[in-house]
Amino acid sequence: MDQVTIDSVPHDPACLDCAGSLDHCHGTLVVHSDFTVECTEAGCVLAHRERHALVVDCVAVAGGCSCEVSVAVSQAS
Repeated sequence: MDQVTIDSVPHDPACLDCAGSLDHCHGTLVVHSDFTVECTEAGCVLAHRERHALVVDCVAVAGGCSCEVSVAVSQAS
């Protein structure tokens, strides 16, 4: 049986969402200070919170985020 998916990411047979043909992404959704979002999964085409089990603020990303610096500069002005 073929599974219909939006993302071009291969499915994990051990994933219950994949097994249930649920629309989801295995990547982590990163939310920036200006509320833009990006996903760590290269094939993700719909960066919606409800599709991602993991959602983090950009300041939690290892190495920080460039928007963290721009927020600090604008707050200092």
